[in-house]
Amino acid sequence: MIVASVVHAAVLVVVAWWIAARLGGRISTSLLLFGAMWLIHGLPLQVYLHRTGPDTLIFEEAIGGLPRDELRSLILYAVAAALTLMMAGSEVARLALSKMAVRGKRALLRQGSDIVAHRVRLGVGARAILWMLAAGMLVVSLAEGQLGKVVEYFAFSESELARILLRTEGGGTPYYAYNLILYSVAPYLVMLAWCADHDRQRLPVLAGALFVAVMLGKFGTLSKAPPVIFLLQLVLLRVMLRRTPLQLRSAMLLLIASTGLFAVIVSLTIPDLDLRGLAAFLYYRVFDIPNESLLEYFAAIPASIPHGGGAGIFSFLRPDGEFLPMYSRVAELHRGSLASTSNAVFIADAWAEFGWLGLLSFAFVAGATVRAIDVLAFRDGDTDASACLIAGCSFGVFTALSTALPTAFLTGGLAILPLLMMATTRRPRISARTSLDAPSALVPGR
Repeated sequence: MIVASVVHAAVLVVVAWWIAARLGGRISTSLLLFGAMWLIHGLPLQVYLHRTGPDTLIFEEAIGGLPRDELRSLILYAVAAALTLMMAGSEVARLALSKMAVRGKRALLRQGSDIVAHRVRLGVGARAILWMLAAGMLVVSLAEGQLGKVVEYFAFSESELARILLRTEGGGTPYYAYNLILYSVAPYLVMLAWCADHDRQRLPVLAGALFVAVMLGKFGTLSKAPPVIFLLQLVLLRVMLRRTPLQLRSAMLLLIASTGLFAVIVSLTIPDLDLRGLAAFLYYRVFDIPNESLLEYFAAIPASIPHGGGAGIFSFLRPDGEFLPMYSRVAELHRGSLASTSNAVFIADAWAEFGWLGLLSFAFVAGATVRAIDVLAFRDGDTDASACLIAGCSFGVFTALSTALPTAFLTGGLAILPLLMMATTRRPRISARTSLDAPSALVPGR
Protein backbone atom coordinates (compact mmCIF):
# COMPACT_ATOMS: atom_id res chain seq x y z
CA MET A 1 0.00 0.00 0.00
CA ILE A 2 2.82 2.41 0.88
CA VAL A 3 4.67 1.56 -2.33
CA ALA A 4 1.53 2.20 -4.41
CA SER A 5 0.99 5.56 -2.72
CA VAL A 6 4.61 6.56 -3.39
CA VAL A 7 4.40 5.50 -7.05
CA HIS A 8 1.15 7.40 -7.49
CA ALA A 9 2.62 10.52 -5.87
CA ALA A 10 5.78 10.28 -7.99
CA VAL A 11 3.75 10.10 -11.19
CA LEU A 12 1.79 13.16 -10.09
CA VAL A 13 5.05 15.08 -9.74
CA VAL A 14 6.16 13.97 -13.20
CA VAL A 15 2.80 14.94 -14.71
CA ALA A 16 2.99 18.40 -13.11
CA TRP A 17 6.48 18.90 -14.58
CA TRP A 18 5.35 17.59 -17.96
CA ILE A 19 2.35 19.93 -18.06
CA ALA A 20 4.57 22.93 -17.34
CA ALA A 21 7.30 21.87 -19.77
CA ARG A 22 5.26 20.50 -22.68
CA LEU A 23 1.88 22.24 -22.61
CA GLY A 24 3.06 25.72 -21.66
CA GLY A 25 0.79 28.45 -20.40
CA ARG A 26 -1.81 28.53 -23.17
CA ILE A 27 -5.21 26.94 -22.58
CA SER A 28 -5.59 23.74 -24.60
CA THR A 29 -7.61 20.53 -24.60
CA SER A 30 -4.55 18.68 -23.29
CA LEU A 31 -4.17 21.14 -20.43
CA LEU A 32 -7.83 20.70 -19.50
CA LEU A 33 -7.75 16.89 -19.52
CA PHE A 34 -4.39 16.41 -17.84
CA GLY A 35 -5.10 19.19 -15.36
CA ALA A 36 -8.48 17.76 -14.41
CA MET A 37 -7.10 14.23 -14.03
CA TRP A 38 -4.27 15.59 -11.88
CA LEU A 39 -6.63 17.61 -9.69
CA ILE A 40 -9.40 15.04 -9.24
CA HIS A 41 -7.53 11.72 -9.24
CA GLY A 42 -4.32 13.03 -7.71
CA LEU A 43 -4.18 13.99 -4.05
CA PRO A 44 -8.01 13.79 -3.61
CA LEU A 45 -7.85 10.11 -4.59
CA GLN A 46 -5.40 9.36 -1.79
CA VAL A 47 -7.48 11.45 0.61
CA TYR A 48 -10.60 9.51 -0.34
CA LEU A 49 -8.97 6.08 -0.08
CA HIS A 50 -7.44 6.81 3.32
CA ARG A 51 -9.56 9.47 5.03
CA THR A 52 -12.95 10.47 3.64
CA GLY A 53 -13.94 7.13 2.07
CA PRO A 54 -13.52 4.53 4.86
CA ASP A 55 -16.56 3.96 7.07
CA THR A 56 -18.93 5.52 4.53
CA LEU A 57 -21.79 3.42 3.19
CA ILE A 58 -20.70 3.12 -0.46
CA PHE A 59 -17.02 2.57 0.39
CA GLU A 60 -17.72 -0.28 2.79
CA GLU A 61 -20.43 -1.80 0.57
CA ALA A 62 -18.12 -1.74 -2.46
CA ILE A 63 -15.13 -3.31 -0.70
CA GLY A 64 -17.14 -5.88 1.21
CA GLY A 65 -14.91 -8.87 1.93
CA LEU A 66 -12.20 -7.88 -0.55
CA PRO A 67 -8.67 -7.20 0.75
CA ARG A 68 -8.86 -3.42 0.98
CA ASP A 69 -5.13 -2.67 0.88
CA GLU A 70 -4.72 -4.67 -2.32
CA LEU A 71 -7.73 -2.98 -3.88
CA ARG A 72 -6.53 0.51 -2.94
CA SER A 73 -3.07 -0.31 -4.31
CA LEU A 74 -4.63 -1.53 -7.55
CA ILE A 75 -6.51 1.74 -8.00
CA LEU A 76 -3.42 3.86 -7.31
CA TYR A 77 -1.32 1.83 -9.74
CA ALA A 78 -4.08 2.04 -12.36
CA VAL A 79 -4.33 5.83 -12.18
CA ALA A 80 -0.54 6.19 -12.25
CA ALA A 81 -0.28 3.90 -15.28
CA ALA A 82 -3.10 5.71 -17.06
CA LEU A 83 -1.47 9.12 -16.58
CA THR A 84 1.84 7.72 -17.85
CA LEU A 85 0.25 6.26 -20.99
CA MET A 86 -1.66 9.50 -21.58
CA MET A 87 1.63 11.39 -21.62
CA ALA A 88 3.09 8.80 -24.00
CA GLY A 89 0.12 9.14 -26.34
CA SER A 90 0.41 12.91 -26.29
CA GLU A 91 4.11 12.77 -27.21
CA VAL A 92 3.46 10.34 -30.06
CA ALA A 93 0.76 12.65 -31.46
CA ARG A 94 3.11 15.62 -31.15
CA LEU A 95 5.78 13.83 -33.17
CA ALA A 96 3.31 12.53 -35.76
CA LEU A 97 1.89 16.03 -36.37
CA SER A 98 5.14 17.93 -35.99
CA LYS A 99 4.86 19.75 -39.34
CA MET A 100 1.42 21.13 -38.50
CA ALA A 101 2.60 22.06 -34.99
CA VAL A 102 5.59 23.99 -36.37
CA ARG A 103 3.30 25.83 -38.76
CA GLY A 104 1.10 26.78 -35.83
CA LYS A 105 4.05 28.14 -33.89
CA ARG A 106 5.07 30.30 -36.81
CA ALA A 107 1.50 31.48 -37.33
CA LEU A 108 1.46 32.89 -33.82
CA LEU A 109 4.06 35.40 -34.90
CA ARG A 110 1.59 36.88 -37.39
CA GLN A 111 -1.04 37.63 -34.75
CA GLY A 112 -0.16 41.32 -34.39
CA SER A 113 0.17 42.26 -38.05
CA ASP A 114 -2.54 40.06 -39.54
CA ILE A 115 -5.15 39.89 -36.76
CA VAL A 116 -8.18 40.67 -38.96
CA ALA A 117 -7.58 37.53 -40.98
CA HIS A 118 -8.09 35.40 -37.89
CA ARG A 119 -11.78 36.24 -37.34
CA VAL A 120 -14.77 33.95 -37.84
CA ARG A 121 -16.94 34.72 -40.86
CA LEU A 122 -20.47 33.37 -41.37
CA GLY A 123 -22.08 33.75 -44.80
CA VAL A 124 -25.77 34.15 -45.52
CA GLY A 125 -26.22 30.43 -46.12
CA ALA A 126 -24.48 29.48 -42.88
CA ARG A 127 -26.61 31.93 -40.91
CA ALA A 128 -29.78 30.53 -42.45
CA ILE A 129 -28.75 27.01 -41.42
CA LEU A 130 -28.04 28.14 -37.87
CA TRP A 131 -31.40 29.92 -37.64
CA MET A 132 -33.12 26.70 -38.77
CA LEU A 133 -31.13 24.72 -36.23
CA ALA A 134 -32.15 27.05 -33.40
CA ALA A 135 -35.79 26.87 -34.49
CA GLY A 136 -35.67 23.09 -34.75
CA MET A 137 -34.17 22.72 -31.28
CA LEU A 138 -36.82 25.00 -29.79
CA VAL A 139 -39.56 22.98 -31.51
CA VAL A 140 -38.22 19.75 -29.99
CA SER A 141 -37.97 21.37 -26.54
CA LEU A 142 -41.53 22.67 -26.70
CA ALA A 143 -42.86 19.37 -28.07
CA GLU A 144 -41.19 17.52 -25.18
CA GLY A 145 -42.58 20.01 -22.65
CA GLN A 146 -39.10 20.77 -21.32
CA LEU A 147 -40.01 24.18 -19.94
CA GLY A 148 -42.73 22.70 -17.76
CA LYS A 149 -40.41 19.91 -16.61
CA VAL A 150 -37.76 22.42 -15.57
CA VAL A 151 -40.26 24.50 -13.57
CA GLU A 152 -41.62 21.35 -11.90
CA TYR A 153 -38.11 20.11 -11.06
CA PHE A 154 -36.93 23.31 -9.40
CA ALA A 155 -40.23 23.68 -7.53
CA PHE A 156 -40.02 20.07 -6.33
CA SER A 157 -39.67 19.99 -2.55
CA GLU A 158 -39.13 16.27 -2.00
CA SER A 159 -35.88 14.47 -1.12
CA GLU A 160 -32.81 14.25 -3.34
CA LEU A 161 -33.67 10.61 -4.13
CA ALA A 162 -37.10 11.73 -5.34
CA ARG A 163 -35.38 14.31 -7.55
CA ILE A 164 -33.16 11.58 -8.99
CA LEU A 165 -36.21 9.49 -9.81
CA LEU A 166 -37.90 12.50 -11.42
CA ARG A 167 -34.76 13.20 -13.49
CA THR A 168 -34.47 9.54 -14.52
CA GLU A 169 -38.09 9.32 -15.62
CA GLY A 170 -38.61 12.74 -17.21
CA GLY A 171 -35.22 14.32 -17.94
CA GLY A 172 -33.93 14.81 -21.48
CA THR A 173 -35.35 13.49 -24.73
CA PRO A 174 -35.19 10.07 -26.44
CA TYR A 175 -33.92 11.55 -29.72
CA TYR A 176 -30.25 10.67 -30.17
CA ALA A 177 -29.65 13.16 -32.99
CA TYR A 178 -31.07 16.00 -30.91
CA ASN A 179 -28.99 14.99 -27.89
CA LEU A 180 -25.83 14.79 -30.00
CA ILE A 181 -26.43 18.31 -31.33
CA LEU A 182 -27.43 19.66 -27.90
CA TYR A 183 -24.42 18.39 -25.98
CA SER A 184 -21.54 19.25 -28.30
CA VAL A 185 -22.42 20.64 -31.74
CA ALA A 186 -24.85 23.41 -30.79
CA PRO A 187 -22.64 24.93 -28.02
CA TYR A 188 -19.78 25.09 -30.53
CA LEU A 189 -22.05 26.82 -33.04
CA VAL A 190 -23.15 29.32 -30.37
CA MET A 191 -19.51 30.27 -29.94
CA LEU A 192 -18.92 30.62 -33.68
CA ALA A 193 -22.03 32.78 -34.08
CA TRP A 194 -21.04 35.00 -31.17
CA CYS A 195 -17.52 35.49 -32.50
CA ALA A 196 -18.86 36.35 -35.97
CA ASP A 197 -21.38 38.90 -34.64
CA HIS A 198 -18.94 40.39 -32.13
CA ASP A 199 -16.31 40.86 -34.82
CA ARG A 200 -18.66 42.92 -36.98
CA GLN A 201 -20.10 44.75 -33.96
CA ARG A 202 -23.57 43.35 -34.56
CA LEU A 203 -26.13 42.58 -31.93
CA PRO A 204 -25.63 38.84 -31.26
CA VAL A 205 -29.19 37.94 -32.21
CA LEU A 206 -28.30 34.64 -33.88
CA ALA A 207 -25.99 33.65 -31.05
CA GLY A 208 -28.72 34.65 -28.57
CA ALA A 209 -31.32 32.47 -30.28
CA LEU A 210 -28.96 29.49 -30.29
CA PHE A 211 -28.05 30.21 -26.66
CA VAL A 212 -31.72 30.11 -25.58
CA ALA A 213 -32.30 26.86 -27.48
CA VAL A 214 -29.24 25.23 -25.94
CA MET A 215 -29.93 26.41 -22.38
CA LEU A 216 -33.51 25.19 -22.53
CA GLY A 217 -32.30 21.80 -23.71
CA LYS A 218 -29.57 21.66 -21.07
CA PHE A 219 -31.97 22.52 -18.26
CA GLY A 220 -34.41 20.02 -19.76
CA THR A 221 -32.06 17.20 -18.80
CA LEU A 222 -33.00 18.02 -15.17
CA SER A 223 -29.35 17.62 -14.26
CA LYS A 224 -27.20 20.25 -12.56
CA ALA A 225 -24.07 19.76 -14.64
CA PRO A 226 -25.09 20.36 -18.30
CA PRO A 227 -26.19 24.03 -18.02
CA VAL A 228 -23.29 24.88 -15.71
CA ILE A 229 -20.75 23.29 -18.03
CA PHE A 230 -22.19 25.16 -21.02
CA LEU A 231 -21.85 28.48 -19.19
CA LEU A 232 -18.31 27.55 -18.19
CA GLN A 233 -17.54 26.84 -21.84
CA LEU A 234 -18.57 30.40 -22.65
CA VAL A 235 -16.42 31.74 -19.81
CA LEU A 236 -13.52 29.69 -21.14
CA LEU A 237 -14.10 31.10 -24.63
CA ARG A 238 -14.03 34.64 -23.26
CA VAL A 239 -10.73 33.96 -21.50
CA MET A 240 -9.20 32.40 -24.61
CA LEU A 241 -10.24 35.31 -26.84
CA ARG A 242 -7.92 37.50 -24.80
CA ARG A 243 -5.09 35.64 -26.55
CA THR A 244 -2.71 35.72 -23.62
CA PRO A 245 -0.96 32.84 -21.86
CA LEU A 246 -2.90 31.46 -18.90
CA GLN A 247 -2.10 33.58 -15.86
CA LEU A 248 -3.06 33.30 -12.21
CA ARG A 249 -5.79 35.89 -12.70
CA SER A 250 -7.42 33.94 -15.54
CA ALA A 251 -7.10 30.65 -13.65
CA MET A 252 -8.74 32.21 -10.59
CA LEU A 253 -11.52 33.60 -12.80
CA LEU A 254 -12.28 30.13 -14.17
CA LEU A 255 -12.15 28.61 -10.68
CA ILE A 256 -14.45 31.25 -9.18
CA ALA A 257 -16.86 31.06 -12.12
CA SER A 258 -17.10 27.27 -11.97
CA THR A 259 -17.52 27.20 -8.19
CA GLY A 260 -20.06 30.02 -8.24
CA LEU A 261 -22.19 28.51 -11.01
CA PHE A 262 -22.29 25.08 -9.38
CA ALA A 263 -23.09 26.70 -6.02
CA VAL A 264 -26.03 28.59 -7.53
CA ILE A 265 -27.49 25.48 -9.17
CA VAL A 266 -27.02 23.39 -6.01
CA SER A 267 -28.64 26.12 -3.90
CA LEU A 268 -31.64 26.17 -6.21
CA THR A 269 -32.10 22.40 -6.10
CA ILE A 270 -31.16 21.89 -2.42
CA PRO A 271 -32.20 25.15 -0.71
CA ASP A 272 -31.75 23.81 2.84
CA LEU A 273 -27.93 23.80 2.64
CA ASP A 274 -26.09 26.46 4.61
CA LEU A 275 -22.70 27.83 3.49
CA ARG A 276 -20.70 25.13 5.24
CA GLY A 277 -22.97 22.40 3.97
CA LEU A 278 -22.77 23.83 0.46
CA ALA A 279 -18.96 23.79 0.54
CA ALA A 280 -18.94 20.21 1.83
CA PHE A 281 -21.41 19.14 -0.86
CA LEU A 282 -19.32 20.75 -3.63
CA TYR A 283 -16.16 19.01 -2.41
CA TYR A 284 -18.00 15.70 -2.21
CA ARG A 285 -19.48 16.14 -5.67
CA VAL A 286 -16.31 17.28 -7.40
CA PHE A 287 -13.68 15.12 -5.69
CA ASP A 288 -15.15 12.29 -3.62
CA ILE A 289 -17.82 11.02 -6.02
CA PRO A 290 -15.46 10.52 -9.01
CA ASN A 291 -13.04 8.58 -6.80
CA GLU A 292 -15.90 6.72 -5.14
CA SER A 293 -17.11 5.59 -8.57
CA LEU A 294 -13.57 4.54 -9.46
CA LEU A 295 -13.48 2.39 -6.32
CA GLU A 296 -16.85 0.85 -7.18
CA TYR A 297 -15.68 -0.23 -10.64
CA PHE A 298 -12.40 -1.77 -9.50
CA ALA A 299 -14.11 -3.50 -6.57
CA ALA A 300 -16.88 -4.95 -8.73
CA ILE A 301 -14.85 -5.97 -11.77
CA PRO A 302 -13.85 -8.74 -12.14
CA ALA A 303 -14.57 -9.92 -8.56
CA SER A 304 -18.38 -9.80 -8.98
CA ILE A 305 -18.96 -8.75 -12.60
CA PRO A 306 -16.86 -10.18 -15.46
CA HIS A 307 -15.11 -7.89 -17.92
CA GLY A 308 -17.43 -6.85 -20.71
CA GLY A 309 -15.05 -7.67 -23.54
CA GLY A 310 -16.20 -4.63 -25.50
CA ALA A 311 -19.93 -5.34 -25.30
CA GLY A 312 -20.60 -1.95 -23.74
CA ILE A 313 -18.93 -0.09 -26.58
CA PHE A 314 -21.46 -1.39 -29.09
CA SER A 315 -24.47 -1.37 -26.78
CA PHE A 316 -26.29 1.04 -29.14
CA LEU A 317 -26.59 -1.85 -31.63
CA ARG A 318 -28.67 -3.90 -29.19
CA PRO A 319 -32.49 -3.61 -28.91
CA ASP A 320 -33.84 -1.43 -26.11
CA GLY A 321 -33.89 -3.16 -22.78
CA GLU A 322 -31.73 -6.10 -23.84
CA PHE A 323 -28.40 -4.71 -22.66
CA LEU A 324 -27.72 -3.34 -19.19
CA PRO A 325 -24.84 -0.82 -19.23
CA MET A 326 -21.91 -1.42 -16.93
CA TYR A 327 -22.60 1.75 -14.92
CA SER A 328 -26.06 0.39 -14.12
CA ARG A 329 -24.75 -3.07 -13.23
CA VAL A 330 -22.16 -1.60 -10.87
CA ALA A 331 -24.76 0.65 -9.25
CA GLU A 332 -27.20 -2.23 -8.83
CA LEU A 333 -24.48 -4.34 -7.21
CA HIS A 334 -23.39 -1.77 -4.64
CA ARG A 335 -26.49 0.39 -4.22
CA GLY A 336 -29.24 -2.12 -4.88
CA SER A 337 -31.07 0.12 -7.32
CA LEU A 338 -31.02 0.94 -11.02
CA ALA A 339 -32.36 4.43 -10.29
CA SER A 340 -28.81 5.45 -9.35
CA THR A 341 -25.89 5.06 -11.73
CA SER A 342 -22.14 4.82 -11.14
CA ASN A 343 -20.47 7.00 -13.77
CA ALA A 344 -16.69 6.98 -13.51
CA VAL A 345 -13.72 8.38 -15.42
CA PHE A 346 -13.04 6.78 -18.82
CA ILE A 347 -10.24 4.57 -17.49
CA ALA A 348 -12.75 2.82 -15.21
CA ASP A 349 -14.98 2.04 -18.17
CA ALA A 350 -11.93 0.80 -20.11
CA TRP A 351 -11.04 -1.42 -17.15
CA ALA A 352 -14.60 -2.72 -17.06
CA GLU A 353 -14.47 -3.78 -20.71
CA PHE A 354 -10.90 -5.01 -21.24
CA GLY A 355 -8.99 -4.92 -17.94
CA TRP A 356 -5.40 -3.68 -18.03
CA LEU A 357 -5.26 -3.81 -21.83
CA GLY A 358 -8.25 -1.49 -22.12
CA LEU A 359 -7.08 0.88 -19.41
CA LEU A 360 -3.62 1.36 -20.93
CA SER A 361 -4.73 1.54 -24.56
CA PHE A 362 -7.64 3.91 -23.91
CA ALA A 363 -5.37 6.17 -21.84
CA PHE A 364 -2.87 6.28 -24.72
CA VAL A 365 -5.63 7.10 -27.22
CA ALA A 366 -7.04 9.82 -24.96
CA GLY A 367 -3.68 11.54 -24.61
CA ALA A 368 -3.02 11.33 -28.34
CA THR A 369 -6.48 12.61 -29.23
CA VAL A 370 -6.41 15.75 -27.12
CA ARG A 371 -2.90 16.63 -28.36
CA ALA A 372 -4.06 16.15 -31.98
CA ILE A 373 -7.02 18.46 -31.32
CA ASP A 374 -4.66 21.11 -29.96
CA VAL A 375 -2.33 20.92 -32.95
CA LEU A 376 -5.31 21.22 -35.30
CA ALA A 377 -6.82 24.08 -33.33
CA PHE A 378 -3.63 26.15 -33.37
CA ARG A 379 -2.48 25.21 -36.87
CA ASP A 380 -3.09 28.81 -38.00
CA GLY A 381 -2.17 30.46 -34.73
CA ASP A 382 -4.37 31.64 -31.91
CA THR A 383 -7.58 32.39 -33.83
CA ASP A 384 -11.24 32.81 -32.96
CA ALA A 385 -11.86 29.41 -34.53
CA SER A 386 -9.19 27.78 -32.35
CA ALA A 387 -10.73 29.34 -29.23
CA CYS A 388 -14.15 28.00 -30.23
CA LEU A 389 -12.75 24.51 -30.83
CA ILE A 390 -10.91 24.30 -27.50
CA ALA A 391 -13.89 25.70 -25.57
CA GLY A 392 -16.24 23.37 -27.46
CA CYS A 393 -14.08 20.30 -26.80
CA SER A 394 -13.96 21.13 -23.10
CA PHE A 395 -17.32 19.35 -22.85
CA GLY A 396 -15.69 16.27 -24.34
CA VAL A 397 -13.05 16.48 -21.61
CA PHE A 398 -15.77 16.60 -18.96
CA THR A 399 -17.48 13.64 -20.62
CA ALA A 400 -14.25 11.62 -20.54
CA LEU A 401 -13.96 12.40 -16.83
CA SER A 402 -17.38 10.91 -16.14
CA THR A 403 -18.02 8.16 -18.67
CA ALA A 404 -16.59 6.08 -21.52
CA LEU A 405 -14.06 7.43 -24.02
CA PRO A 406 -16.20 6.49 -27.09
CA THR A 407 -19.00 8.59 -25.59
CA ALA A 408 -16.57 11.48 -25.22
CA PHE A 409 -15.66 11.12 -28.89
CA LEU A 410 -19.27 11.22 -30.11
CA THR A 411 -21.58 12.90 -27.61
CA GLY A 412 -18.72 14.89 -26.08
CA GLY A 413 -17.59 16.11 -29.49
CA LEU A 414 -13.89 15.16 -29.35
CA ALA A 415 -14.22 13.48 -32.75
CA ILE A 416 -17.03 15.56 -34.23
CA LEU A 417 -15.95 19.14 -33.50
CA PRO A 418 -12.48 18.92 -35.11
CA LEU A 419 -14.12 17.59 -38.27
CA LEU A 420 -16.73 20.35 -38.09
CA MET A 421 -13.98 22.96 -37.70
CA MET A 422 -12.14 21.69 -40.76
CA ALA A 423 -15.37 21.67 -42.78
CA THR A 424 -16.63 25.12 -41.78
CA THR A 425 -13.61 27.40 -41.29
CA ARG A 426 -11.38 28.95 -43.90
CA ARG A 427 -7.63 29.25 -43.56
CA PRO A 428 -6.68 32.83 -42.59
CA ARG A 429 -4.91 35.12 -45.00
CA ILE A 430 -1.15 35.43 -44.65
CA SER A 431 0.16 38.96 -44.46
CA ALA A 432 2.85 39.96 -46.90
CA ARG A 433 4.76 41.40 -43.95
CA THR A 434 4.96 38.00 -42.24
CA SER A 435 8.31 36.26 -41.94
CA LEU A 436 8.00 32.49 -41.64
CA ASP A 437 11.62 32.21 -40.57
CA ALA A 438 11.13 33.98 -37.23
CA PRO A 439 11.79 32.06 -33.99
CA SER A 440 9.00 29.90 -32.54
CA ALA A 441 6.41 31.18 -30.06
CA LEU A 442 4.70 29.64 -27.07
CA VAL A 443 1.96 27.23 -28.18
CA PRO A 444 0.60 23.91 -26.89
CA GLY A 445 2.44 21.04 -28.51
CA ARG A 446 5.91 22.52 -28.60
